[in-house]
Amino acid sequence: MKKLATFLALCAILTPLSAEDKNISIVSANGNIDGKVTIHTEQLEECIVSLPSIGSLSPVVSTESKFMKEINGDADKNEFTKCFSATIELTYMTRQKELIVISSNTIQGGAPQKEIVSKKIPLTKTFVSNPANGDAFANKSSSEYYFTTAQKAIDDVTAQAIAWLKSQQSIVCDK
Repeated sequence: MKKLATFLALCAILTPLSAEDKNISIVSANGNIDGKVTIHTEQLEECIVSLPSIGSLSPVVSTESKFMKEINGDADKNEFTKCFSATIELTYMTRQKELIVISSNTIQGGAPQKEIVSKKIPLTKTFVSNPANGDAFANKSSSEYYFTTAQKAIDDVTAQAIAWLKSQQSIVCDK
C-alpha cells in the first residue's frame, strides 16, 4: 500500500502542470520506486523584494512593575519600579529562485527534467529593546539594567531595526 501511495504521488509530480496549477512549486521530495526517480532542488538566488521604510517603524511598548533593590547603587533605595521594553516586528518580502531536477534511472533512460521556479515568501523579523542598554540598574552585586521611560526603550529598539534595515539594502533584488 505504501509503494502504491508513493507511486501515485510521483505520478502527480511528473504529470505536466495544467494552466490552473502554474503557481505550484515543489520544495523538496525524494522517491524511490523500482524506476528510482529522484527529485532534487537547489536554491539559485534569494533576494529581498521589498523592505519597510524607516519612517513606518512602529514600536509596541510594554511595562512591567518589578521590585528592585539598591537602585542605581543606592543601598537604601529598594522599591517597586516600572520597567519598560519595546518591540518592533518588520515584515518584508523575499524572492527565491530554485532549480528543480527530476531524474529517473529506468530501463528506458532519459535526460533529467529541469525547471527553474520563482516564488515570493513573506518573512518577519522581530526586534526587542535590550535591557543591557537601559538607563538605570539595580542589585549592586549582580546588576540588572532596565529602561525607566517608554521613549528610551523605543529609541533602543528603533536603533536596532534601522541598523538592520540599512544592512539589508545590499541584498535587495534588482528590478
